[in-house]
Amino acid sequence: MNEIKAYIRPALGHRVIEALKAAGVTNLSAVHVKGIGLFEDPLTEEYDAEVIEKSSDMLKLEIICMQTDVERFVDVIKQNAHTGKSGDGAIFVSPVGRAIRIKTGEEGLV
Repeated sequence: MNEIKAYIRPALGHRVIEALKAAGVTNLSAVHVKGIGLFEDPLTEEYDAEVIEKSSDMLKLEIICMQTDVERFVDVIKQNAHTGKSGDGAIFVSPVGRAIRIKTGEEGLV
């Protein structure tokens, strides 16, 4: 199993999520986060009183999937989140050593 984390522009979230569903993603998490540094979008950056830094709103997507699906899902994100401008975001892929469904205690792809 692998985890895909993608940081994308919130305005493109709906398009990316719908494309991922069409590609076979059945479960994902999405949360709004603040991007600092390379994740900053020059068009939307602002100073944030909480972090005392310039930051930009980003949408973080998290997907747990089988290794065989990783490249397909990454390609979907790249194609649908790309604008060619600074602040498009980033994708990270990491191995998942163990996953447990809390309700049933079952292990594997939950």
